[in-house]
Amino acid sequence: RTHHGLLDLAALLPVPGMQVFAPCDARELERMVRWTITQDGPCAIRYARDGSDLPAHRDGEFQPGKWERLTEGEDLTLLATGTMVRQAVLTAERLKKEGIHASVVNCSSIRPLDLALLHTLQGKRYYTMEEHMQTGGFGMFVAQACMERGWTLPVETFAVRDQFPAHGSHRLLMKDVGLDPESMAAEILRRTGNNGKRSVR
Repeated sequence: RTHHGLLDLAALLPVPGMQVFAPCDARELERMVRWTITQDGPCAIRYARDGSDLPAHRDGEFQPGKWERLTEGEDLTLLATGTMVRQAVLTAERLKKEGIHASVVNCSSIRPLDLALLHTLQGKRYYTMEEHMQTGGFGMFVAQACMERGWTLPVETFAVRDQFPAHGSHRLLMKDVGLDPESMAAEILRRTGNNGKRSVR
């Protein structure tokens, strides 16, 4: 291994011409591989050990620069990439119990971004989610693209802060860095000021 697993996006995204992808499940990984072997330029696929499929994810050809809405909600949007798509779905379920309806978007194409979908979020509340260091990661890449265009920035970029997680089970480590559904839902509720009795737009 040439680098820590939480630093790969920071190393890959600055490379000129590099395309970077992160599948949400094994089915999408398979479609990505089929697409990348037809390309002449550099491509990187960031995938997890867990190969279980995501039921809400649709089948079809992989398209770079195209994200997929898994659920629809009028209050806010969760932009998640890779392993965090599953966590975003669970976070949205917890928010729904508190009266907040969230859209979940599978952002499997990190570079290029889906600028068309990002543009639809102007003036709206949205969050990014990734299993990566915050510095140099997906959320900051989204924020940079939006700043360059004068678009609305993410309310929060859920990622690993300036620390290396300790050793342990994946579930416990995610909770330790605040990337489990319970912690993320609680932070979103705190930021919206929602009391569980009404929706926040």
